[in-house]
Amino acid sequence: MIAAPQKKRTAGPGFGFIAIMLAVLLFCGVFSRGAVSAANAEPANAVGVYIGDFSTVDVYGQPINGSAFNSHELTIIHYFATWSPDCIREMGYMQEAADSFGGDLLVIGLLHEDATSTAFACRELIESYGFTYRCVLADRVLSTLTTLYPMIPQTFFVSPNGVVVDHFPGCFEGYSQLSGIVEGLIGHMPEYHSVRFYDGLTGHVIARVSVLHGTDATPPAAPHHPGYVFSGWDGDYHNVTEDRDILGVYVTIPENGIPGDVDNNGFVTVSDALAAMRHAMGIIYSGGAEQRGDMDGDGHITITDAVMILRIAIGIS
Repeated sequence: MIAAPQKKRTAGPGFGFIAIMLAVLLFCGVFSRGAVSAANAEPANAVGVYIGDFSTVDVYGQPINGSAFNSHELTIIHYFATWSPDCIREMGYMQEAADSFGGDLLVIGLLHEDATSTAFACRELIESYGFTYRCVLADRVLSTLTTLYPMIPQTFFVSPNGVVVDHFPGCFEGYSQLSGIVEGLIGHMPEYHSVRFYDGLTGHVIARVSVLHGTDATPPAAPHHPGYVFSGWDGDYHNVTEDRDILGVYVTIPENGIPGDVDNNGFVTVSDALAAMRHAMGIIYSGGAEQRGDMDGDGHITITDAVMILRIAIGIS
């Protein structure tokens, strides 16, 4: 292997200066995001969440699962509590929608359970008001929806393939607001596709991501396996226009370690990039940087190498 010629170094504020500033900005961005407290975080919207694999029972003990979505153009899931007057009023809206839209629309009530909002209380409420749609208990999958945005009531609109296509947290102003959303979705359903990311070593599904037609999927974090390094995803998750399966590829860690893994702990992290940057700036000497930090193969550890390591660490390489 022929070594690449050494690059001429200049004292002016050229690429090296820009790279230093970029590295500093990137480091600041990484650490500032990590400092945001959960209390200040915005609640997540459920649009795009796949719930077609739910399986539970209704308040009468009868089973129901995600196959219920398949035979209806749209499903409403209304999250409610029996002690809430707002919820009870909206349950009337749900019944009216179920009666008005017929077989195109399935309405499911999702019971919030606590000491007073129980399956027994729900059965009494259903029978007292004459509601005919089914009310179910939350399983692990449906619980995900309610924890994304902790509010009662809230309403989810679900496609036939089990993807949440619209989400309305809070109270409707009236039935017309609910019916307007339903009318806007029936016959105009957004098209979502399923992208499944697999672990190439175990064959297990790491994540199933629902993606709007023509947009990109966001890969999950790849699991760590001792003795292996994750080398990337085999498959295209950009401009998704059909269901896709993507395989995570792993390779055996070479004897001299992983490129960019300055501290040789088996993973490329922000700490490795920081160590390479300090080495390049002469702040500290790192044998690990000498061994595994020369990312561009020019024979030197530079800010460019540190930035390359940082991009790998934060998943934008």
